Amino acid sequence: PPHYYTSVDREVKGPLNLTSPKPERLSVFCKRLGKLMRRPSWIKVPSFVVTLLLGEFAKSVLEGQHVEPKALLKNGFTFKYPYLTEALRAILKY
Repeated sequence: PPHYYTSVDREVKGPLNLTSPKPERLSVFCKRLGKLMRRPSWIKVPSFVVTLLLGEFAKSVLEGQHVEPKALLKNGFTFKYPYLTEALRAILKY
């Protein structure tokens, strides 16, 4: 397959956040995914259900985390799909 991500120096060391440079809230993600798939995305899962299913991990899911790929961006990494909608379209082939 073609190698799209050629702009990072191979000498970059340490942990890297492999996330989108344009993070979105889960609610936005669900709405855009639903729209692209032409499916409703209006059902909300109560937090106590998430807590029952995920235990201690539920806290990080419910509160969210704002993570950015700062080291990648600092080193010139170029994302093929920096925005959620275009990434979802590519994944779903829409």
